Amino acid sequence: MPLGIVNDDDFERELEILGIKKVNGSEVPETIIKDINRGRGDQLEVPDSLREVIAEDALVNGRASAQELAEAVNISDSSISAYQKGATSTASYNEGDTNLKSKTDAIRNRISSKARGRLLMAMNTITKDKLNTAKLRDVAAVANAMSNIIKNLEPAVSENNNQTNFIFYAPKSKAEEQFEVINLKE
Repeated sequence: MPLGIVNDDDFERELEILGIKKVNGSEVPETIIKDINRGRGDQLEVPDSLREVIAEDALVNGRASAQELAEAVNISDSSISAYQKGATSTASYNEGDTNLKSKTDAIRNRISSKARGRLLMAMNTITKDKLNTAKLRDVAAVANAMSNIIKNLEPAVSENNNQTNFIFYAPKSKAEEQFEVINLKE
């Protein structure tokens, strides 16, 4: 039968050829004919709002919490990672989706600003008097913590000292005594 729009009689005839019979008005298939609307088959696409919820849950509450939520709605672990990065799938992991990326960036910024506020509060409670009266190991721990904070807040500095070196080679010179002497008659 050619592909196209057919009338009901032609359709019924094709069903009989394929072995699909009607019993009491309902079809009893010997073979299953399933419409596939897109490349994923019958798997539904995850809505953007659910992607955002899973990404936020992973960023705020941790991956374990997001895995529980994703498992409840039949979403893979790799998709959780993609959503956290602002991508809709592992195939688009490096490009990302602009809407989802902006949402995840906003969540990260909200967490970072909250952490910065708490950090400043903690640093303000460390006074000179407290450091002067503290034990040496406590002062060392505070210094270590402050250096880690500075390292994490400042942009990374490249440690590659790319210095260009020029090397010039001069030809070896020989002394006159090293040459063979040839005496000529005049």
